Amino acid sequence: MKLVMLGIVFGATGFIFNFVLDNSSKVYNIFTKNPYVKAILGGVITIILFFILGDNYNGLGQSFINDSFNNPVSIIDSIWKIIFTAVALGSVFQGGRGNPTFFVGTALGSWIAKFINIPLASSAALGMIGVFCSATSLPITAIAMSLEYFGGEEMVAIIIVMTVSYIISGFYDILTKRKIPEGKGKIFEGKVHKNK
Repeated sequence: MKLVMLGIVFGATGFIFNFVLDNSSKVYNIFTKNPYVKAILGGVITIILFFILGDNYNGLGQSFINDSFNNPVSIIDSIWKIIFTAVALGSVFQGGRGNPTFFVGTALGSWIAKFINIPLASSAALGMIGVFCSATSLPITAIAMSLEYFGGEEMVAIIIVMTVSYIISGFYDILTKRKIPEGKGKIFEGKVHKNK
């Protein structure tokens, strides 16, 4: 039951991550459609946030991710990383979306571990891969990555969390412009096409 709950939390987080990023450019469009002004706005907001909150949420955040496996962090860290990513990618700045899901998931898993009595490192690892799986709609890739990163000792837990997060994530997909989620929709609707 704890693993199913984690899958639901990580799946919902991946959905929220995609929803915020998909709509962040629309917020900029309210103020201006000029890409140069958007770039200035995005840069200024990022700099202001950096001076207020520090550098934990800029860039890849690898040191923060590593620390999250050893020390519990706050759910606010996940929220700020989503905001920083949305501010940057919603304007004209380009960057990856995969690594921020690792940051968000690891921080969320690290935070939630104390409430469900699961070892911190295990919960952080499941969060890291679970949010990635949810945001990308790539459960097989997520399982393979977790094998590579964390080994196969917890494979049953990994498969349960990845499956639930994949189902819960809805039909957003950050990598393929919804080609995979369209197919996912057909799976869950139970439509089968017969060859004529």
